[in-house]
Amino acid sequence: MLYKTVVMELMEENGGLREKLRGEGNLLASLELLAGNLRERHRGLVAEMQGSRADGGFSEISSAALEIAVQEMRDRMTAFSDSDETIDLDQLLQEIVRRSPVG
Repeated sequence: MLYKTVVMELMEENGGLREKLRGEGNLLASLELLAGNLRERHRGLVAEMQGSRADGGFSEISSAALEIAVQEMRDRMTAFSDSDETIDLDQLLQEIVRRSPVG
């Protein structure tokens, strides 16, 4: 549930992306897919950071990894927030996944 909440907040930050997707009937599908993408990126970063950081506990590493993953998604969503065009769900998801760093 955390990931969906974060994605909804990011959509709101980005010029009402949430309302655009809702108006097009794509909000739920977009939310599910983007939350899954965020979750996978977070997990990948946690695994990567655990291997390279022996000084922090899991909670600290997980928090740092989530901050990074959220910022990355925020940056990727920015391109879609300024557009007045209809948002193509496939295009949105391809763009976000394409720009996701491999973790």
